[in-house]
Amino acid sequence: MANGVQGGNTAPETRTGYNDTGSTIPKGTLVKLKAAESYSEIQPVAAIADVVYGVAAADIVDKAYGPVYIRGCCQVLAHAALTQGGIVTAHSNGRAVNAVTGGRIVGVALEIGASGALTEIELSGPGAPLSP
Repeated sequence: MANGVQGGNTAPETRTGYNDTGSTIPKGTLVKLKAAESYSEIQPVAAIADVVYGVAAADIVDKAYGPVYIRGCCQVLAHAALTQGGIVTAHSNGRAVNAVTGGRIVGVALEIGASGALTEIELSGPGAPLSP
């Protein structure tokens, strides 16, 4: 894997997000747009039904702009083991989990992922539907 993208997979589409949370958003964290703020202000996902905007492409320090992947292949932090080929949803800590009922679909796991590890997925794009 080179630059977090395996051969033959789609390069990620990136936007810029502003972190005003008071702490660093770690690389691989699932983020959402902050309500009632600037269109580019982000924060980690805090509930399984939050609308996922994308994934922090690098550590984003407080009071700074940073890259956010919104589509394509990228690495996410896994909350628990991820199943290759399985649907991925968000956990309330901003990490990825195997699909849970009522969770927002984030994408599909492209490899087996271990808890706390960066794991390759194909993102569905912002605002994906809830998992049945």
